[in-house]
Amino acid sequence: MSGPQAQRFEHVVVGAGLAGLLTFEKIPSESKVILEATDLLGGRFSSGLHVMNKAAAQNSRYLRVIEDLGPLKVRWDREWVNPSDVDWKDSAWKGVYLSTWDHYFGADLCRVEFDETSLAELKESGAIRFGEPVVELGVGEGEGAWILKCPKAAITASRVHWCAGLTAFQNAVGKHTAQKFLTENVMPSDADKEFRGGFAIDWTLPNVAFEGKTELCADVAAGGLFAIPVKHGGIYYLMILHLEVQKSGLNVKTLTYVHEDILRDPKESLSLQKSLKRGLKMLFVDQNAVDMQTSSERLIVDQRILGASRGLTWLLNPQSEIGLEFAGEESVVVGGATGQGLHRATESVV
Repeated sequence: MSGPQAQRFEHVVVGAGLAGLLTFEKIPSESKVILEATDLLGGRFSSGLHVMNKAAAQNSRYLRVIEDLGPLKVRWDREWVNPSDVDWKDSAWKGVYLSTWDHYFGADLCRVEFDETSLAELKESGAIRFGEPVVELGVGEGEGAWILKCPKAAITASRVHWCAGLTAFQNAVGKHTAQKFLTENVMPSDADKEFRGGFAIDWTLPNVAFEGKTELCADVAAGGLFAIPVKHGGIYYLMILHLEVQKSGLNVKTLTYVHEDILRDPKESLSLQKSLKRGLKMLFVDQNAVDMQTSSERLIVDQRILGASRGLTWLLNPQSEIGLEFAGEESVVVGGATGQGLHRATESVV
């Protein structure tokens, strides 16, 4: 490699998403730095609905538990039931059961957000460098040496912790070299592979939309974590949602894994979004009385949404003996754990 004089660190973390931040805080050495390609912290974690195992969340200084969650309830056969009581073999599911859903059907869950104070301290410490994508990664001189070439600098490290995902890794080392670090993902089903992306949509329903017309179902009146099967084109899509009841109305955060064909078709994508919004009527006793006007709406459409690692064909395999490790949704979890989404990213680095 050619370029500027290399700066030396014992540990370099590539990527400042959730996995990168959790990895960084677990490294005991003071000689460490995070390289982030963008000017933002958090990656995809910066948006959407974030549910994870409470014990895992409490182990991180960068995460804050904002709500303990009871067991998720699913709207099925006009009742709110446990996921185990849903007829997943109903013809409208078309045989699709996503193992990714199991994460949200688990126990001891909580809702989390970033601890802004801790993140501000991290930024002020100078331990993170923004706008520094790793465009080339290669072996340097001496045992256990790596050189990371960025647009502004070349950095030498004894150990590299890659938390930026498979595509970025392939771009840095080349697809042929990256192949040596890949292992087949034995977890996903065909459905998981086709439902890697989807919608993260937040809605606010003001009181005027339902007050005096109907009321919330007794099972959801206290808020919490729920799931609503929404039929679109004769097929059920499961909208996972968090409901927060406020004086001014209802705040609803949703996450829906969607078939890749829908995401590629703008017309179908928009149609499904409307179906999901209508599905919120299931929260109310008299569904026909609800005026589905919203005072705000925030939509994120992505070919990959958080927690979709079970839909990947290949995962990155840590190579600790040569000082190259991987963490995050696209990495193999050491010890055979199969946590999903945020829980998986946490297990990768604990």
